[in-house]
Amino acid sequence: MDTDVSGGAFDRAYIGGFGAAALILTAGQRMFAAAGPFGLPLLGMGIPLLTTVVLNLRDPVPYFEAQEGWGEVGKVLNDAASKVPQLCYDVVYRGNWQGAGKDAFYACINNDIQPSLGAMKDLNNNMQLACITGGIAMGTAIATFVAATLTATGFCAAATGGTAAPAAQAAVTITISQWVIFTLELLAEVGAVFGGMALTSVQIGQSYDALKAFLGGKDQQLEAGSLQLRPTEVTAIADWENGWINGAW
Repeated sequence: MDTDVSGGAFDRAYIGGFGAAALILTAGQRMFAAAGPFGLPLLGMGIPLLTTVVLNLRDPVPYFEAQEGWGEVGKVLNDAASKVPQLCYDVVYRGNWQGAGKDAFYACINNDIQPSLGAMKDLNNNMQLACITGGIAMGTAIATFVAATLTATGFCAAATGGTAAPAAQAAVTITISQWVIFTLELLAEVGAVFGGMALTSVQIGQSYDALKAFLGGKDQQLEAGSLQLRPTEVTAIADWENGWINGAW
């Protein structure tokens, strides 16, 4: 899978990011505009909070795009895993392989190749799940924030539309204070989701490092053909190969 970010994808990411920020800021601006002068005392708390929301609630689309990419990787891994048993059978029985070499080859397939493919499939599934979780969390958080802010805007507009000044001030203060509390709780929930994702990311990274060490990765990459067979398996296969060559000549 090509992991390079194309110009179009890069531009779309910027557009999506600015779009999410604009949506959040517009909703907040309308709320304070509806509050009128009664909202001025709360601007000192509202502006930093809106800035925090913009910095933490991002465009969810890239998460789903990443999930699709991991899905393509998963198809390759699933296809490879499904073919291993048949390939093993073909190598052993079509070649009429007998003796210690055959046993070592079977041990390699069953103890090394298939578990490695299974581990890679598990890592891939974890990455897919993490991407889906992040996308849903971001999308839901933005929608919830905008809905709550527009609701607060309606209350503020109603309070300032004809209510006496003291009552309007009290209504606006209560409404925006409740909005602040709700927003802080929402950010805490999003933080908890991504905190869990960070832990999952660490676990995935550790599993990747363990798999890479087992497979003999080079230059910090997992490479096809880099599998480190157990010494006993290498010896058994080599002995069988040498014996076959010597016997043929």
